[in-house]
This record gives sequence, structure tokens and C-alpha cells, in this order.
Amino acid sequence: MKRSGSDLIRTNVVSYLKRRNYIVDSDHFRKSDLVVSETSHEMAVSALIEKDASRLNSIIFSSINNDLAQAEQQFVKLKTWITDKCEEKCRSELSELLFPLFCHLYLEIIRGGHRQATSKFLKRYQELFMNTEYSRDIIKELSTVLTTQDINNLPLLQAFRSCKYEVKLSCRAMANLRKYLTTHSHVILLQVLQTWFDLEVQTENNTPEEDEDSLKFASSDDMVNYCKNYLNKLGSFNNDDSEMRQLKDSFRSVSDSPTPPPPLLLYTLHNTEHPTCTDVNKLSKLLAVGYLNSEINVFTVNEIKLAPSMRRATINLACDSEPIDHPPPERKYYMLRGHNGPLSAVTFIPGTEMLLSASHDKTMRVWSVPTQSCAAIYKGHNYPIWCMGVNSLSYCVATGSHDRTARLWNLDRTYPLRILAGHTMDVNCLQFHSNGKYLATGSADKSVRLWSVTDGMMVRVFAGHSGSIQTLAFSPNGQYLASAGDDRHVRVWDLASGTTIADLRGHSNYIIGVNWSKDGSMLASASVDGTILLWNAKNFKTKSISSDSQEVPAKYTANCINMLSLRYLQGNLLVAIGTAPLKLTQQQQQTT
Repeated sequence: MKRSGSDLIRTNVVSYLKRRNYIVDSDHFRKSDLVVSETSHEMAVSALIEKDASRLNSIIFSSINNDLAQAEQQFVKLKTWITDKCEEKCRSELSELLFPLFCHLYLEIIRGGHRQATSKFLKRYQELFMNTEYSRDIIKELSTVLTTQDINNLPLLQAFRSCKYEVKLSCRAMANLRKYLTTHSHVILLQVLQTWFDLEVQTENNTPEEDEDSLKFASSDDMVNYCKNYLNKLGSFNNDDSEMRQLKDSFRSVSDSPTPPPPLLLYTLHNTEHPTCTDVNKLSKLLAVGYLNSEINVFTVNEIKLAPSMRRATINLACDSEPIDHPPPERKYYMLRGHNGPLSAVTFIPGTEMLLSASHDKTMRVWSVPTQSCAAIYKGHNYPIWCMGVNSLSYCVATGSHDRTARLWNLDRTYPLRILAGHTMDVNCLQFHSNGKYLATGSADKSVRLWSVTDGMMVRVFAGHSGSIQTLAFSPNGQYLASAGDDRHVRVWDLASGTTIADLRGHSNYIIGVNWSKDGSMLASASVDGTILLWNAKNFKTKSISSDSQEVPAKYTANCINMLSLRYLQGNLLVAIGTAPLKLTQQQQQTT
């Protein structure tokens, strides 16, 4: 007979307990008593109990028996420590704790039912606190308390127990008290302090409050009147109070105000001719730039010098003199050469020191940045490659080309694994979904298509743009897709329904990049003329949003003649890369 998994668990647990001598015979332990599974309701109740009895509330929920001898011992030790062993600067502050602690401790011990012992405890230490009329009145009423129900009949004690006792301590006094209680493990005192005291740390910059706001009273009548006024003030407090309304208005103005714009990090390329594509790695340490002359430059952007370039192997002849061994100089950029046509896309592979590049020569290359060498060449397209994307989950690479197809690659193989055909014109841009299972492609045929990476089937077609699509971006939660291009509009699509939830208008030139913030609250878009707009994602349920309205949180205008890329990095850092205006030399100015 085949046993279930629960039976096997019970049998193994019983066998283990018997081997460890935890079970003498079967009468003391039954297999049916061992619970190895629980229902969803039992699990929810257990989680709720565990949450309520967490570490923060461990003192309140601790099961402490009201042992008079232990409570008296802890109180005497605390008193001795404050009067004899504590620092002189803190004695006066900590001495204010003794009388209210003595009173609350006495009332807590009464719950144990030892009336004669508690009365002896009161008589033994009451002489320590008979110096003021207020303390004498309190002790007089304490001597008449026999049960906890008697407190309701005594107005002074009722006011004393109606609210927490406020004591203001300096940082040094609080640190000494905390250290003492932790070292000596006075659990009963910790419970009383946690329940009946409000210990406020008084910093040096804070000024002491007025006497009427403190809990030091000259007589018992003052204390009763203070408590009554305090409770009446709490009872009469309502939403019509002018201060409360002003506070609510302040909160509402802050919550309704637009989100402050994030910092913009702008990299400008100076004295460069015809850059075509750029990318910066996630750590914002390296910047790759592709040029029209088929070269790639890798710059360091954080004032960090790159390692010296690799030495070329040479063979010396007999007539050659001994070369002088000079250490290679450190450089600020590398130059990578190998393509035979203009660069169209460069991107860093996340988590590695590898760089991908695509060119008009119909090939894709992988470069090793530390060695400045080409690691592999991938061929498969019949026409120039326009765009490229990396799936960070599986290191799958996708490319789009003038041959109207998108192709999926694995870096282990130099040929494409899958061909995605369906567009009627060039594939200009593409983007992987955050889960790595879908790929979006934008084309010059004014449509966006969503493909399944696993089987290569087309899942969605998004139509609505009036011009060629140049850039795509998935939201971090994977629910939305942003697209933009030559029609100067940014469209946000709902992937589930395939409809447009926002049509964002505000750019005066064609858009080259869109990107979501890491938390999905902002969408940034950049046009080729250097204008960067930030859109609030909370307002995307509106069908049309204009940049002239108050819906746009921020607008940046970069002094660039050509914006190349835009993306968010870690910490919601928005990074834009563009080319600076060329400065003519004096000779060129004279010629012109």
C-alpha cells in the first residue's frame, strides 16, 4: 500500500524523536498529534499572531508573573545605580523616573493578589518620596488600594493612570538607561516603562517647554485639572479646527503638486565628426560611440583612466637595437576597428565587459572591452542592420534590418536562431519585454508588432502612428509600451487590450528616444533637436496631453545640435547623450 507524503513525514519525525530519546513510549506521543500541514485560514491566523507578537512588541506580549520579590529586587538595583553609580550629569534626570516607576510597579504587583506583601513594599520605600505634597497625596491613595478596581474610585490615581507619564531625557541619559536595562535584563521594569512611560529624548537644540506642558505638579489638584483639560481637549478636537484645516491644505498642496524633476546627466561629444549611435553602461562608467567612418570609441566618463592597451607581438631581427622598455601610457578612450560600414547601433551587455555593435556591413560584432579585440562576428542579414537589443535574462540578442525582418541570436552561435518576418518596411527599433518572453519591433511601415520569443509567433499589432517609428520602451511593470518616431507623438499602449491609453504631444521635431523611470512613474522622451520632456505616468488615462498644459512635469533643452540617445540608469538617473555644436577655428572663420 502506497503511503502519502504526510504519513512519511510523520513516520520519519517519530523515528528521529525516538532515536534522540524524546519519546519513551507510544502513550506519550501519537502520530495523529503531529500536525505537518495546515489550512489557509490557520496559516493566516498564525501569520497574524506572529506579526502582532513581533520583536517590537515582545515586551508588551511577554508573560511575566507579578513576582513581588523579583520586582522589588529590580527596583532597588535601579535606585542604587541611579543614586551611586550613574554619571553625575544624568542623576537628576533619571531620578525623575523613580517615583512614577514605584507607583506603577506597586499597582502592577497588586494584580498578583499579595496584599500584605505589597503593603510592606509600599511602607518600606514610601519615605523616599515624601518630599512634595503631590507625592504624599499619591502615596496616601496608594495605601488604600486593595484591588485594581479601587483605582476607578480614586480621582488622583485615575488621572495618574489615564495617560502615559512623560519624562524628558538627554541623549546621554537615555543611552545610559538603555545600557543598564539591557545589561541587567530587568524585564519587569522594561514592561512598566514600555506601557506607562513616554520617554522623550531632548536634543541640545531643543528648548525646554513651559512648566504647564510638563508633568511636574506642585499639588495633586494641579495634576487632576491638567488631566481633565488634556482629555477635554482631545474630545473637542475635530476637523473644523483652523490649524488642522491648514495642515490638511498643506498636505494636499504637496500631494497634488507635480513630481520634482529628476536630475539630468548630459554627455556632450565635442570635436567629433559624424557620430551615429551611443550607449552608456548601467554603472555610468563607460561610454561607447559609433561613427560614420566605421570606428567605435569607448570613453571613460568618471575621470577613471582606462588600462593600457595590449602590446602587439613583434619579432626582432639581429640588426635591431634593444628597444627601450617604456610603460604604455594610460588613455581616456579605446578605438575599436573592424566594421566595413557606418555604425548603426552599439550596446553594452549587462553584467559583462562585452560590447555589441551593428553596422551597415550587415554584420554584428562582439567586442571585449578589456582586451580591445573582436570576440565574434555574426552574419545573417541580407541588408544593413539598423537596430539591436539585448535580453538581460538570457543574453539573447535581437537585430532589425533593412531586409524587413528581425532576427534572434544566441551569442554562442554565429547564425540567427529565429527570423521574425511580418513588417512591410524597414525594422528601425526593437525592445525586449521585462520578462524576456516577448519582443516589440517598430518599423517604417508605421506599425508596432509584438512577437513571442519562444515560438516566433506574432502576438499583437499596434497601429496608429502617422510616421516611421524610431524608438520603443516597455514600462517596468510590463503592462505598457511607449512608441515614438517621425510623427512627433509619443503613444502609450496597453498590452492587454492593444489600445492607446495616451497620445503625448509636445515635440517640434522627430523623436529619437523614449525611456521609463525605474519605478514607472515617469516617461522621458527626447527629440533630435535636444528637447527632453518628462511625462507623469499617473495621467496616462487621459487620451491626449499637450505640453502646454500643466500635465508635463519638466522640460529640458540641451545645447546639442543632435541628440543621440536617452535612458534611465540606476537610482532614476536620466542620462542623455548628444553632440555639441562644432567650433570653427580662426583659420576656418577667416575662410568663411
